[in-house]
Amino acid sequence: MDSDNQSLQGEPALLVRVKNGNAQAFTEIVTRYIDDVTKFAYYILQSQDEAEEVAQTVFVWLWDKREYIPTNRPVKSYLLRAARNRCLDQRKSLQIRAKYEADLQYTAQTLLSHSIVGYNSDVPGFTVDKVQEVIDKLPEHRRSALRLRIEDGLSHAEVAEVMGITPQAAQKLISRTITDLRKYFGVGV
Repeated sequence: MDSDNQSLQGEPALLVRVKNGNAQAFTEIVTRYIDDVTKFAYYILQSQDEAEEVAQTVFVWLWDKREYIPTNRPVKSYLLRAARNRCLDQRKSLQIRAKYEADLQYTAQTLLSHSIVGYNSDVPGFTVDKVQEVIDKLPEHRRSALRLRIEDGLSHAEVAEVMGITPQAAQKLISRTITDLRKYFGVGV
C-alpha cells in the first residue's frame, strides 16, 4: 500500500513534467498505464486490435494535448475516461459505417430487383456486390441523389429540395447516373 501511495503522490509532479514537455515522464505514464487502458478498452469493444488502437490513440492524444492536462486528478482515471470516450466514438463510427454499407447494399439490391439498371443474369460480374461497388465509386452528389430517389422513394422534386437543386437538375442527375450504371454493365443501352 505504501508503494501505491508513493506512486499516487508522485503523479502530480509527473503530470507537471509531462505538461512541460518531458518525454521521459510521458514514457513513464505510458509504461505505467498502457495495460490498464488497453484492458479497459477491450472490456468495452471486445476486440484486442481495436483496444490496442484506442490505447495508442489515448496516449497520442495525451501527448498532443499535454498543456491541458489537469494535474489535480489521478492519471489512471483521467486516461480511462479518455479511453471510454474513444471507445464510444469508435463504436458510433462502426455503427455509422455499417449503416452506410447496408444502405449501399440495399440500393444495389433495389436497382437490380426493379430492373432499374436493366438486370441481365447473362452479364458476367453483374451481381449486387458489383453494383454496390460501382455505386460506392460514384461522386457523393450522384450517390446521394440515387439513394434519395431509390431507397427513400422521394420524387424528383423532393430530391431537388433536399439537395438544393432544381427538380429538372435532380431528374437529369438521377437519369444520368442510372444511364451510366447501365453503360458500365453493358445492359439496357
